Amino acid sequence: MSSFSAISITNSSFSIAAITYNDKYDYQEIEIFSILCGYVSVICWIFALYPQIIANFRQKSAKALSLALLTNWAIGDAANLIGSLFDENNKKLIGIVMGYMCAFLYVTGRLPQIYRNYKRKSVKGLSMTMFILIVLGNITYSLSIFTNPLVFFDLTFIRSEIPYFISSLGTLTFDTVIFLQWKYYSVRRGIYDEEGLEIIV
Repeated sequence: MSSFSAISITNSSFSIAAITYNDKYDYQEIEIFSILCGYVSVICWIFALYPQIIANFRQKSAKALSLALLTNWAIGDAANLIGSLFDENNKKLIGIVMGYMCAFLYVTGRLPQIYRNYKRKSVKGLSMTMFILIVLGNITYSLSIFTNPLVFFDLTFIRSEIPYFISSLGTLTFDTVIFLQWKYYSVRRGIYDEEGLEIIV
C-alpha cells in the first residue's frame, strides 16, 4: 500500500485530501498534470479581464460589454467565494448549492452579451483575448477535474465538482457562440485590418 495527497483546485480555492490505493497503477504523473492544469486555470482567470480593460481604455468606451455579463460574473464570483468558505468548514451541502448558483450565473451571464452582439450586429470593442483566456481557463479547469485521482476513489469529490463542471461546459458552449459571432460579423464587414486588431486586443 502507498498513499499520496491530491490537490483539487476550485477556481481560487484549494482543498487537500489524502487517499490510499493499491500500488497497481501509478497515479503520480496524472496527479501532477491535474495540479498543473488547475494552476493554469487560476492564472487564466486572474488575467482574463485585463485585455478588456485595456480595450476599453484605448476606445474610451465600454459600450460593447454587457453590464449583465459583468453583474452575473461578479455575483457568481461572490457565491463561489462563499461556497468555498463553507467547503472549508465541511458544510458540503451549502458549498454545492453555491456551486450550482455559480454555474447558473456564469452560464446565463453570456446570454445578454450574445444578444447585445446580435443587436449591434458587431463585436467591435469586445476583447477576444479575454474570451480566449476564459475558454482556456475553463478547459484547463475541466481537465484538472477529470485527471484528479480522486475522481476514481471519492464520490463526494465528484458530487462537489459537478456544478463547476456544468459551469465550465456551459460557458464554453456560449463562448463558442461569441467566437462565431466575431467571425461572422468580421467577415461580413471585412474587418481584418485596424478594426480587426481592435477587436482582438
